[in-house]
Amino acid sequence: MNLVGSAKTPAPSIYVSFRSFAGDCENKLQCGVGVHDTGGATGQGSHGSLSRAETRNFMAAIGPSFKSGYADPAPISNADIAPTLAHIAGISMPAKGKLKGRVIGEALVGGLETDFVHKTIQSVPAENGARTILNFQQVGEQRYFDAAGFAGKAIGLTPP
Repeated sequence: MNLVGSAKTPAPSIYVSFRSFAGDCENKLQCGVGVHDTGGATGQGSHGSLSRAETRNFMAAIGPSFKSGYADPAPISNADIAPTLAHIAGISMPAKGKLKGRVIGEALVGGLETDFVHKTIQSVPAENGARTILNFQQVGEQRYFDAAGFAGKAIGLTPP
């Protein structure tokens, strides 16, 4: 699933995305409840799920290099911040390894809209018919995971 990198820590043998569901509110992405294996208190956050309630983020930028009032429809991640700032500063920043962000050029003054696509892949069915589903968006070769898990078990997961 694109889980590659050059970290010195051992790669996990199994990947788990804990179950999530939405509370009683109008925007289900803002009242997500996750079933996790930590003792954290409410509001402390978690990295234990690939529900859309946890992968959806908000970013804002202001300054002479950025378009004023622009709402970018393309996917963006934290990995895109450093390449974008380096680009603005005129600094060459080659990627280390295969994991890298992209310059968020469409948000810069004079930048053109970028093409992106929504995609879904799924595993072969288990004996009980369950499939692991992954929704993601893609800009060029850069993938942005939206939600993953089993149908009906992760907020914002859209089966194919």
